Amino acid sequence: MRRSVLVIDCETTGLGEFDRIVSLAAVPLKGGQISGEAIYLAFDPGRKCTPEAHRIHGLSDKMLARQPPFSVYAERLARIVAMAELVVAHHAAFDLDFLARDFERASVPFKRPIVGYCTMLAYAADYPGKAKSLAAAARALGLGEQESRHSAMHDVALAVKLFQKLNDFEPNRPDPVWPIRPLNLVEVAKSATEHHTRLKSFGNNGLNDLADE
Repeated sequence: MRRSVLVIDCETTGLGEFDRIVSLAAVPLKGGQISGEAIYLAFDPGRKCTPEAHRIHGLSDKMLARQPPFSVYAERLARIVAMAELVVAHHAAFDLDFLARDFERASVPFKRPIVGYCTMLAYAADYPGKAKSLAAAARALGLGEQESRHSAMHDVALAVKLFQKLNDFEPNRPDPVWPIRPLNLVEVAKSATEHHTRLKSFGNNGLNDLADE
C-alpha cells in the first residue's frame, strides 16, 4: 500500500446533528509510515459541550471560546483531506459526517473521500466478538492505553498504530514525538515559561491541565 494516507480524529461538543468539532488531529502516512508533520487544532464551536463530551476530551467551554472557529482553517483542511488517497479513522463515519457538516457551515466545498478505511470495522472483522472501541482495541493489541481524558492527538496516534498493526506495517521506531497541545491554541496571558510549546510522546495526555481554565 504505497498510497498516501491521512489518519484523522475529531473531538466534538456532543453526538447530535447540531454539535460541532472542537478539536481535530491528522497524521499523514506513506507506505504505512508517518510521512509528514501532524496537524492538531482546536476550535471555538460556538456552542457549549455536553457534560459527556467534556468528560471525554477535557476541553472547557471557556478555553474553547478563545479559539478561532473551524471556518478559519476550513479551506486548508479541505485541501489536505482531498490530497489523501485514503482517509483512515476509528469509526470513520462519525469523523467524516462531522467534517462534512462543519465544512458546509463554513461554506467550503468538501468532497467526501471516496476511499476510506475504518479501523473500528477492520478490527471487528479481524477480531469478532471483541470490544471494538479504540481504547479496547489498542489495549488488546498492546498498542498503548487511552486515558480517561483523551485528546484528538492522543487518539489519532493510537489509530495510526492500530492501522499499522491491522495492515502488517512495521510500527514507527522510535515512537513519534508530537505536540500535546493544539498547534493553534490561544490562551490567557501567562508567564513565558508557561507559554512555551511543550512536547511529549503521544502516550501521555497533556490536555488535562487545560480542562478547567
